[in-house]
Amino acid sequence: MQEAAQAADVHNGEGDLQPVVAVQPQPQPQPQPQPQAQAVRPVFGADAPIKAQYLVPRTAAPKTTATCTSTSTSASPATRASPTGTAGVAAEEDTPTAAAAAGSKRPRSQGASGGPTGGGEQEAEDEGAEGGADEEGEGEGEEQGGEGTAANNTTTTTSASTTPPPPTTTGEGTGKGGREWNQGGRGGGRGGRNKRRRKGPKNGASVPAESMYCDRLCPYMLEGSQCNFPGCKYIHSATEYLKSKPSDLGGDCLVFQKYGVCPSGLHCRFGGQHIVGEKSIVAENSAEKLLPENNQLPKALLQSLRKKAYSFKRVPSFPKGNTGKGGQKKVTNVPHAPPAAPPPNTEQGAPGNEIVPTTPSTSTSCASEQPLRSCEKKSIDWRGKLYLAPLTTVGNLPFRRICKKFGADITVGEMAMAPNLLSGKINEWALLRRHPSEDIFGIQIAGHDAQLMTQACEVINDNFQVDFVDVNAGCPIDLLVDYGCGAGLLERPAKLGSILLPMSQVLDVPLTLKIRTGKEEKNPTVHKTIVPNLSQWGVDAVIIHGRSRHQRYSKLADWEFIKQCVGIASTSSNGKKQVTVLGNGDVFSYEDYDAALQTGVATATIARGALIKPWIFEEIKQRKHWDISASERLDIVKEFVSNGLEHWGSDTRGVENTRNFLLQWLSFSYRYVPVGLLEVLPARMIDRAPAYFGRSDLETLLSSPKATDWVNISSMFLGPPPPGFTFTPKHKANNAHE
Repeated sequence: MQEAAQAADVHNGEGDLQPVVAVQPQPQPQPQPQPQAQAVRPVFGADAPIKAQYLVPRTAAPKTTATCTSTSTSASPATRASPTGTAGVAAEEDTPTAAAAAGSKRPRSQGASGGPTGGGEQEAEDEGAEGGADEEGEGEGEEQGGEGTAANNTTTTTSASTTPPPPTTTGEGTGKGGREWNQGGRGGGRGGRNKRRRKGPKNGASVPAESMYCDRLCPYMLEGSQCNFPGCKYIHSATEYLKSKPSDLGGDCLVFQKYGVCPSGLHCRFGGQHIVGEKSIVAENSAEKLLPENNQLPKALLQSLRKKAYSFKRVPSFPKGNTGKGGQKKVTNVPHAPPAAPPPNTEQGAPGNEIVPTTPSTSTSCASEQPLRSCEKKSIDWRGKLYLAPLTTVGNLPFRRICKKFGADITVGEMAMAPNLLSGKINEWALLRRHPSEDIFGIQIAGHDAQLMTQACEVINDNFQVDFVDVNAGCPIDLLVDYGCGAGLLERPAKLGSILLPMSQVLDVPLTLKIRTGKEEKNPTVHKTIVPNLSQWGVDAVIIHGRSRHQRYSKLADWEFIKQCVGIASTSSNGKKQVTVLGNGDVFSYEDYDAALQTGVATATIARGALIKPWIFEEIKQRKHWDISASERLDIVKEFVSNGLEHWGSDTRGVENTRNFLLQWLSFSYRYVPVGLLEVLPARMIDRAPAYFGRSDLETLLSSPKATDWVNISSMFLGPPPPGFTFTPKHKANNAHE
């Protein structure tokens, strides 16, 4: 203190020495304590208060496993959620004390997305969507445009004298307790119990509550009866409906022209021909009779599947749980291929463990009926029959009817996922529809769990008309492979055998299998691991695509390998029924079909060749190259439209469904080059012709690779598309480099 009080001689820069005295610092005023913010529930909707300084743009943050930290000031108020659902603003308590006052509340986000990653069955509460969660694992959620979860007790506070920046939260954490609230997206949290679940439009879609009812007439009114439901939201006045109905698209109703009756009635967008006054008339003299489609899903069966009340009598007992350490898993939603996102409610255990669905509670522990022997089952003579291979999206019922007209003997429905069938999803069961003209019809299912696949087979076998069931073990789509089905089963022959054997025991019809050569092109494996065991697994026939999983549709199919598999299958029956081998790949003319039969296969299935030219079946039977005209090709397009309006309906939704599937087919058929323009015959599937002018303007239009021209073709029969309509081909098989 004495030294501090003494004067010091300091040079002042001018040659003089000035005494400098140490001065005691003045005390700074203490900051007033800020009141603790109360933990409040975020407000959604139009009444939510929004502050412009906290509406930050949504930016993508890398997925990480680090603990989430937030940067805020001690005086910043809690951020409110945005009602628009586009900014994805996270609402979080401003101070650690406020977070502690909120108990175990987790940060609440809007427009977030995330998925579960651990064991357990707890589900997070969503605002407008559903997301998986768990109690003992870790959940993921997206707070500020990134993916991850926030730890509720790990909030970092910083102070600054400048304007506080907008709070952001990114990363992933392991906070316990509470739940995460989402609006317009999917999110995951962990801990706590669901007391209620908020339902709303999925995937952030903003759908008005009355949109699905206000524009349609009550089904009872269409039938001419009285509606007995006081709360029915459909329109009950034909006059009121016709006033609000969109104007007709023009042209004649193709369904009414063909059958003299339109099932869509007043909903038909081409109703000028059959809507008189407030009724849809029925023509007395019609050329053909409208036949109902087979394999309609009964309402009682749908309810029993959704309530898990279906009684399985043939399904054998399966061990519960899985082979890993992650515990029992629950699969409630499996996407249709090719899907856009992985299963949202699928939970993964520790790395390396397999995903095994939960055994449905309705399954019986023992089989009450003895399985049929192979000699007692229905049999199919595959030799020489023209087989239309199953085609996802484009192999729909209207297209199969066209192929039947041109001579196809065997048809197969689109691939259906077994978990979705057992969950009672109507769209999945619609893939099993069968037209009366399909005399030999099979269905294809996919899955990775033996019990679910077996249960789906029993439901199909007891309630639907099918001639055989095909298992898809050859789909190369990465999503299905990662899920454990499709071509992912090629590397797990024991798993595949555990699926096929119980399926063959519950079926009264033949069981077939679709496979590829293996995973790698230079390392085929199925001739060693799968083909020799098929007879023991109860398989009646196997379809071998001569490409590997990684090849997809590139290069030529390896028919020499298929020939090798034919010899292996004929010598590995072990006293049981010999497995029939069918080949697949690059059949585009009757010469290709004859060459395929030389390998010893019973027949060759036709896939893309039928999409490019559906009349290939007639060419094979008549052994000719058909130089089809452009007008004949346009008539085939018109027939597809007629079949589509009959199948999906001629109302607004049915017209757009027909347009979408027509465009998917045109994305293949444009690749056809007329025979009269070819220099060398036959044409090969792998060849890609350069742009050319056809022999007529219509032929040039049908060969155009532009999607806008395909839309113009659809407008000839379906009217103009809705405003803002866009189309992108779905299948990667259209890639010019493949």
